[in-house]
Amino acid sequence: MNEEAADHGRWRHAPTTAVCCLTVVFFAPLLAGRTFSMVGPHMYAQYPWIAMVAPDDRVRGLGYPQTDHAETMYPLSVFATSAVRAGDLPLWLPFSFGGIPALELGASGLLYPPRLLAMLVLEPIRQHDLLLFVHLLAAGVGMALLLAEWGADGFGATVGGLTWELSGHNAFWLTLEHMAIAAAWLPLALLAATRAVRRQSLAWAAAAGAGIGMSLLGGNLHYVLLSILIVAGGGAWVAGRELIGRGGRTRPRRYLEIAAAALVVGSALGAACWLPLLPAVSDVNRRPASLDQQVADAVPWRVIVGGATALGTDPYPEGKLPDWSHLAYAGLPGLALAAVAAFSRNGPGVRIAQVSCGAGLAMALGWRPLLVVMRAIVPFFGTFHPHEGLYVYVFGVAALAGLGLTRARGWLADRPHGARWANSAASLLTVGQAGQLILFGWNINPQHPAEAAWLFPSTPLVEALQASIGDGRMLPVRWHLPGVWTPPVLAGKTPGAFGLRSGSGYESVIPRRTAMFWAAVEAGQVPPEAPAGGFKTDFWHDRLPFGLMEKASVKLLAVPPGIRPLDVSGADPGREGWLRPLYRGGDGWVYEDVRALPRALVVPAVRWMSDDAAVLRAMAGPDHDARAEVLVVGSGSPETGSVPASDAPTTSANIVHDRLSAVEVQTTGGPGILVLNDSWGPGWKAFVDGVEAPVLRVNYAFRGVRLRAGSHAVHFVYRPFWLLLGLAVSASTLTLLTVGLILRVRWGTGYRSR
Repeated sequence: MNEEAADHGRWRHAPTTAVCCLTVVFFAPLLAGRTFSMVGPHMYAQYPWIAMVAPDDRVRGLGYPQTDHAETMYPLSVFATSAVRAGDLPLWLPFSFGGIPALELGASGLLYPPRLLAMLVLEPIRQHDLLLFVHLLAAGVGMALLLAEWGADGFGATVGGLTWELSGHNAFWLTLEHMAIAAAWLPLALLAATRAVRRQSLAWAAAAGAGIGMSLLGGNLHYVLLSILIVAGGGAWVAGRELIGRGGRTRPRRYLEIAAAALVVGSALGAACWLPLLPAVSDVNRRPASLDQQVADAVPWRVIVGGATALGTDPYPEGKLPDWSHLAYAGLPGLALAAVAAFSRNGPGVRIAQVSCGAGLAMALGWRPLLVVMRAIVPFFGTFHPHEGLYVYVFGVAALAGLGLTRARGWLADRPHGARWANSAASLLTVGQAGQLILFGWNINPQHPAEAAWLFPSTPLVEALQASIGDGRMLPVRWHLPGVWTPPVLAGKTPGAFGLRSGSGYESVIPRRTAMFWAAVEAGQVPPEAPAGGFKTDFWHDRLPFGLMEKASVKLLAVPPGIRPLDVSGADPGREGWLRPLYRGGDGWVYEDVRALPRALVVPAVRWMSDDAAVLRAMAGPDHDARAEVLVVGSGSPETGSVPASDAPTTSANIVHDRLSAVEVQTTGGPGILVLNDSWGPGWKAFVDGVEAPVLRVNYAFRGVRLRAGSHAVHFVYRPFWLLLGLAVSASTLTLLTVGLILRVRWGTGYRSR
């Protein structure tokens, strides 16, 4: 017995050590000055860089289908890093779609504490690398510890940890940091929940809640909700077994206290995510799919089987990279080992893994009864895609693989003369699984040197935009060649990386009116409804509604070389003299619309409209003069009455202070409505000469403030109540948890020393 205990102590850290070493092997390209990123490869697919970069064998991943890192996450990181270092929390993103709430819709992950700390000391690409390394390592180590808690031996814990860490799901989404964050906290939270139940510990319950709260702040709401289901279901299963096993010696009330502690801590720590989201979600563009639509979106059996059984060790040719099927990949040894435990009845971990595996697979396959239940119990489940169930499936496979190896090794060791072969066979399986997963992750992901030359460097076109934009807005315009792919210009959020206010962007979810307005600009006409899913714009060169664009202060157009922008009516504004070229180069051309409105102006009259649709139609029509009248939904009142244009004196409005969440405008003349052509939001406050005034939503999606005659200083400040309250609750909870952890460690150390 003593020898067994000594052997256990000698090897108890072996799984975590092995996972750490193999994680370093996987991230070896980082040590060579490279990065897992789509930014470099995407420079070959968009202006202004496509005309400037030469072929380079060091850049891998051309044609990679997942461009979110290049088009939204990296530019957002550049923007947020600049803001934080300037002492300005990025509450509002002014550079996309005329301005959007950067933190309130639960998708940015900018409030994740490790990310905020990394912003202070690391450049954006190294923040990306560090977050990936730390969180995938935590995913592997957390799963190894969880499996050890569930009874896996050292080999099983190692294989299970690596399978979860480098599974096809996590490898496919490797370039997206929030996926790694969700993958890290799931096994850690489930480990804490298991220990909370087994040890009757409120401290471990708080740790489980902290894991969920940190996941929420990481910004991947769909996968966090799936993680909550696994943690809650797993904890309940362990509690049920404990109640039965203890024969009534434990009060059921204690388990309710444990669940309540986890719920309170998780909710409080994640308050900055969910608290502002709940009031905002009723007015966003994203709409839930119907049950039939979700069933139709299911992943076919043959696709899952093909991805799950792929070797994954051969490099993929450029432009022919893995598709959704590879989300189910867990390595062939891992899949075989999972089959060993799939029909076992031993231990609570096996049951949790079996249910996770089965439920995740059923969701991916679009099994209607399960989707009905999920739509009833999971918030926002109508916005989920069935393939997201493969996250749950792969988690179950990884756990089963670890438990299956433990079972197989134990069976072999019990055979005559089998003990000498058990460790050798387990070692070979571990090495084979690790090698296949590492090669798979390397082969399917883009890489390039982590050098400034491959991280959207400035170009003459960008410099021309920065020099000329003033207080206006730019629009990246794409060449329209029906049936033929053409490179975009400054795709997605890329303008924000250069501090360029743009009407373009790329968002998973945004306010509905903001989406509707820019969808009208994109289509050249008012669409019947706002885009239902993620919103990414393409403004085509031959269908531009210049009248509507000018009313939104679109001053500059960035276009591919040689392209002449045309009005949706077919008119050529260049020939008519009000669209003049500012820059022409190999990286693109820049035009200036001399008729564009300034971002701030005082308008003398108000036209009251019946509803939002009428306002947008009038805005898009030729009869509305945005310099003469403001369009507002409602009816006239003494507070915001009309001012006849003929009686209005000469007015001026100048932006004298322009920060992310604060704008100061100096005005003269009036009376009238000060229009600030930035997106309206309920969190915006206005102060006229130090006195708070209502911020009107004018011209469908923009801000306005009523002014009396005279000179005024108007301050717009962004103070979203629910977000600020959530930030206060999250920060206070994090502080209390940190202090509690420090005190617990100190007390524990002092007790052991005595």
